[in-house]
Amino acid sequence: MRIFSTAFLYMLLLSMNTICLTSGIWLGVAALSFAISFIWCVNVKRVAVHTITERITYAGGAMCGALIGLLITNIWL
Repeated sequence: MRIFSTAFLYMLLLSMNTICLTSGIWLGVAALSFAISFIWCVNVKRVAVHTITERITYAGGAMCGALIGLLITNIWL
């Protein structure tokens, strides 16, 4: 579950940041870019995916995070 959560959070923020970038929302870009970088620094050593199950779990978390990020940003904008 930790691998899924890490990928989910990373992609949630990344997808929201992409939409903020394309929409010109400066404050959103600043806050989300900071959060993405901070989380990446914290998790870079922790997210070593070795088994196929871990890779699928990480990819699933990334997919869900991106979709929820898109949903949140569409509601927000």
